[in-house]
Amino acid sequence: ARSKADVHHENALKIARVVRDFREIAELNVLPTIRSAIMIAKVLKQRNGSANINDPIFIKTCRDVLLSSATRDIQGSALGRSKAETLLMDIIEKHCQGDAPIERPRRKKEVE
Repeated sequence: ARSKADVHHENALKIARVVRDFREIAELNVLPTIRSAIMIAKVLKQRNGSANINDPIFIKTCRDVLLSSATRDIQGSALGRSKAETLLMDIIEKHCQGDAPIERPRRKKEVE
């Protein structure tokens, strides 16, 4: 996620840990992949976010990316959306306490 989205190492580690732990939840119908981590990292970069439990951009992005695929087939899932959301927040709390660098989009160099 770090090289594909060009984010700080600390943010990339936190995102990878969240996605990995969420993936390990056995009841999920659709497992998140590295693409999920890259999507989260790219949104943080574009929106000046950080992988921190107190950052609403990070929380909303994780919920949007991870819960949308995990609960896509909710009727056939052993894991309901509210339970998945609770588990995701527990995972974020576990890995994303404390400060993390704020991501900033790089400015494109102007061509003369």
